[in-house]
Amino acid sequence: MQQRKPILDGTQTGSSLGKPAPRVIAPLALACAVATAAAPACDKGAPAPVEAPAQASSPLAQTAKRLPAVTSAASASASGAAAGDAGAASEARSLRKTLNALRRTEAQAFHQPDAKQAAAYRDAVVRALSQSPAAPAGFSWLDVSEAGVRVLAEQENNSGAGAVVVRSAPRSPVVIQAPHTFFDSGTLPLAIELFDRLNASVLMINTQHRAHGVADAQRAERARAGKEVTDVAHNAMSYYQAAHEACLEALPQAVVVQIHGYRNGKERRAVVSAAGTNGPAKEVAREINEALGEPIARLYPDEVQVLGGMTNVQARASRTENRRFVHLELSTALRKSLADDQALRDKFARALAKGLGITTPNP
Repeated sequence: MQQRKPILDGTQTGSSLGKPAPRVIAPLALACAVATAAAPACDKGAPAPVEAPAQASSPLAQTAKRLPAVTSAASASASGAAAGDAGAASEARSLRKTLNALRRTEAQAFHQPDAKQAAAYRDAVVRALSQSPAAPAGFSWLDVSEAGVRVLAEQENNSGAGAVVVRSAPRSPVVIQAPHTFFDSGTLPLAIELFDRLNASVLMINTQHRAHGVADAQRAERARAGKEVTDVAHNAMSYYQAAHEACLEALPQAVVVQIHGYRNGKERRAVVSAAGTNGPAKEVAREINEALGEPIARLYPDEVQVLGGMTNVQARASRTENRRFVHLELSTALRKSLADDQALRDKFARALAKGLGITTPNP
């Protein structure tokens, strides 16, 4: 059997991303954890911590009945949802309910997988993207039938593995990621909506705070430092990174869009970066500015030299494998405006779709 090459930090080769060379993504190496434990945080200030994990009033099993491989997370109330807009809203609610249950189940100590566990998890996501789901030990697939998606979830307690949502075909070649949903307020609902509107192939979220286990008084400072193992955007030895590598392997034509937030309460701003890849950052920034009618999106490193996501481990893997990646930083003010204004979210979703080359986003 051919040995799989480990992922190392590096820069892209410059070959055409329209026809990437076929490569096999390697298993995660335990050494990565040591190498990245001291990695700096995203070069940004993040908003104050919000949405701290709340203890669930009941186990996830009460939200989704688990079966050996593919299970059901359909709610009875959504089963009779009307077609059209009402049906779409019901689908989004079902998915949000499932993901919130995974995030709000009583959180246990963070579990960092060994190389074998990470490889099994990665392979499970690869298989699911080829329409043959099989769950690794300790996980199961939840079938959210209303939304036409499956969610890879931990079977018992929340130990920080995150959640991976895989859409059945047809789907667009887009992966939406939100790795700091507790700390970067508003990124979870926005990521879910963009996943739906862009008909994206995969949605990935974290299920523990990026500074899980740190006292509240120190949590914001430690989270911004980006050195906690629970920060899945800066820990190369995590289930989250394994899922990202699976997307690079199974969806070589896709573009990964990773959504973050930074502290700026006064102006609606965004920083768009390809993080050293051939991702369409310039196109995304241009379309956002045109759609919103104001130059709120600035391009890294041409127009701003911070918030580029260059220390992000998912970006690093994308650079190494010559895949497309867009790091999207949204200010506090912009995230609040998006949360409060459906018309603005519509414009934003259409602009992002156009910038990514998706001409017909969902209504």
